[in-house]
Amino acid sequence: MRIRFKFLCIFFILLPAINYAQDVTKQIDNLRYYANLITLESADFQKYAANERFRLELKTIFDSKKSKSFPFDSVKNISVLTAPDKKFKIITWVLPKENATYEYYGFILFTKKTSSSKKYVPLTDNTDKINSPENAVIDCKNWYGAVYYKMILTRYQGKKHYTLLGWKGNNNMTTKKVIEVLQFRSSGVPSFGAPLFRKYKDKPTRIIFEYSSRSSMLLRYDKQMIHTIIKAAHTKPGKYNPKDINSGKALKSDKKYQAKDKITKSNMIVFDRLSPIDNRTSKYAANLEGQYQFYAPESNIMDAFIFANGKWIYTKDVDARNPKTKQTKANKSPKPSK
Repeated sequence: MRIRFKFLCIFFILLPAINYAQDVTKQIDNLRYYANLITLESADFQKYAANERFRLELKTIFDSKKSKSFPFDSVKNISVLTAPDKKFKIITWVLPKENATYEYYGFILFTKKTSSSKKYVPLTDNTDKINSPENAVIDCKNWYGAVYYKMILTRYQGKKHYTLLGWKGNNNMTTKKVIEVLQFRSSGVPSFGAPLFRKYKDKPTRIIFEYSSRSSMLLRYDKQMIHTIIKAAHTKPGKYNPKDINSGKALKSDKKYQAKDKITKSNMIVFDRLSPIDNRTSKYAANLEGQYQFYAPESNIMDAFIFANGKWIYTKDVDARNPKTKQTKANKSPKPSK
């Protein structure tokens, strides 16, 4: 009887945990099912129906106590980024449409208490209605939709900014990638876009790259090397004595001095430099400027944004090669005994 009683006690103690695990498993299965339909269904109305069920399922999870620990990462076809300071998560995904365009969806889920009483905020893609997105500061109801894959936290003079790197499929001719700044006002309300970029096209609030959908562009946050020119290359004329001009003596040749540079390593947002390329010659073509379906990365030329004094500073021609690793010496084999 005692053994049976102990077993029943343990069972009832573990029952809530078992039920919780079963609920989580069921919700993960539902999310996976609807996420797959969003990308696999052929008709738009089927995708939108699956997307609505997906969003409702997410809201149910957000409203529950398990939202902080829920394993959103186990669901494919969505991107889940946790802020480096753990204050929120941003969940984004894409709905590919029949006409080869894309629609984006997302949520900001608060994991810590903020001045805003909301637990989550939906993101509404209004890309087509945003005039001059490179210079706009927008809210969550007028979001410049993208699927974010990297979040960078920067601090300066007590202010926090979250810089996001995102993919933004455009149509069957061009693709876009975005550097987006997310910040929170004193009321806790999030906003997208901030004039933090310097030395790059009229101080934009976000960076938008557009290029041929047939190409692939690198955009990542990494530690890379910067070559800073300390002294430019120059030539010093050879000196001679004026008295020797007519003496037949050979004049001293000019001295050539190579440029001196300083190599430093720094964390930066590094990216391919894009240019219009003629498909027939694979060379730069000035007459294709502004026709982004012909833009592609230039060979082995990369630029970057480096954070300094609260701004992202545009820096040209960074060395984005992987740093050399020190090779360990091979263990010497023991000499054979005589």
